[in-house]
Amino acid sequence: MKEQDIQNALGGPLYGSDGAKIGKIGQVYLDDVTGQPEWVTVSTGLFGGKENFVPVAQSEFTDDGLRVPYDKDTVHSAPHIDTDGHLSPYQEGDLYRHYGLDYDQDLDHDGVIDPPAVKPLGPDASAPAPAPPTAAPESITCSRER
Repeated sequence: MKEQDIQNALGGPLYGSDGAKIGKIGQVYLDDVTGQPEWVTVSTGLFGGKENFVPVAQSEFTDDGLRVPYDKDTVHSAPHIDTDGHLSPYQEGDLYRHYGLDYDQDLDHDGVIDPPAVKPLGPDASAPAPAPPTAAPESITCSRER
């Protein structure tokens, strides 16, 4: 999808996989590396007061707007990210996971796979076992001056 095509869609409707209107396209976000359109924001909620990010991969133009392969509920439940002009790699990763898309785990493009932004909850099988508690001393003498 070309930047000019997406730019022409600004202000137009965004439709879901079922053909229902999701909202109005607000902004286009370009990939930092390729410069190609990667995300659009769509105004949703009461009076369009909330903007959600939607990937443009696998989207297509219709006669009167842009259609994405996601339903309204999926777009509405996307992670809330401020539309301040730039997505961090971690925010982008969260969005990719939400939409079920593969994401390059080299978040800072340095050639090294980066650790997840959020560590999984629960015991980590690869972590060393905790040391056993040490025995308490037989007697402890405490004094307090008055």
